[in-house]
This record gives sequence, structure tokens and C-alpha cells, in this order.
Amino acid sequence: MHSSTATSSMQRVLQRLKSLLPQGSEPEPYAPRESHPDELNIDADILTLIAPAVEQLKTLKPQVSLVPTGDGCAVFEWREADIEYSAEIDYHHELFMVSDNIVTDELVSLSVPYSTKSLVLFVTTHEMMQIADDE
Repeated sequence: MHSSTATSSMQRVLQRLKSLLPQGSEPEPYAPRESHPDELNIDADILTLIAPAVEQLKTLKPQVSLVPTGDGCAVFEWREADIEYSAEIDYHHELFMVSDNIVTDELVSLSVPYSTKSLVLFVTTHEMMQIADDE
């Protein structure tokens, strides 16, 4: 994906976060609603969870796209050379990381409890490991 589109995707997430979570408010529960083409349909709880990572990654890796899943979860996607990467955050706050070499068909994946540190490490270095945010 073109980096300006990916950056725009990250900026839309941050704007959506700000609109959903004014200073001192609690996240709203997810409720299906009519969507608009330019709107990200990511659950407010997941948006809150990933906000620190989005903030870091928009400058570290602007080519990373943030894509909503059909059920309100979120997936970070990017490609480097012959490898496609994805990191999905689900409702159980699990981080599912995938590295797929499209030439050799080598597929590596790992699922760990979500942490900003684990996600940022994977996106920036491609290392898959569990790291607690308080470490």
C-alpha cells in the first residue's frame, strides 16, 4: 500500500479515537451501525488498546496499514520485499502475528496476549515474542 494511504489510515484511527474518547471518558461498547466508506469500523475498546502503538508506528513505519476486520477488530498489514506481514488484535486482546514469504511459502505465526511492546517490536524488527508492557 502506498505510504500516504497508510499514514492516512493511521491518522483516521487517531481522529476516531479522539472523537470517541474525550478527556476522562470511558470507551463506548461496540454497536453495529450504518457505516460510511471513509470510516474505520474498529471497536472502541480495541481502538483504545492499540492507540499507543498507532502513535508510535505512524512515524516509525508509515507504510503499515491499519485495516478493520468484519467483526470490529483490527489488523496491521505491510509488505517488505517478498514477505507479507500482519498483526491482528482480537476481542480477547490477543495479538496474532504472521510472516508469509510469498516466494518460498514459508509461513510463521505466533499468538500472544496483546501488548504495545510486542506489536511495535514485530512491526519494526519482525521478531515475534511476548513482552509485557510493564517490562
